[in-house]
Amino acid sequence: MDADEETVQELHADVSSLIHVTLRFQRLLAEFTFSGDDSGEEAEFERLECEVERIRQETSSIDPLPFRDDETVWSVVGEEIATGRRFEGNSPGARSLYG
Repeated sequence: MDADEETVQELHADVSSLIHVTLRFQRLLAEFTFSGDDSGEEAEFERLECEVERIRQETSSIDPLPFRDDETVWSVVGEEIATGRRFEGNSPGARSLYG
């Protein structure tokens, strides 16, 4: 047994699952906007978290591997998106978050 085999972890059942998750998160990051109203910031993050959860559930119904536990790459990426850490500088979400 190769030592590297011990660290290999299946991320997807097939390529279509990889494409599905990638495109869904990419679309969310490209299209999500915050209202910019500081009083509603908590509600905005709840809405963002719901969107991430919806992607997780829809993906898991097709392929359970990407979100099988809290330590998978996609679970971590989803958590980072839900907390606003994955929005790029010129995306609508980043502009509304960071000005």
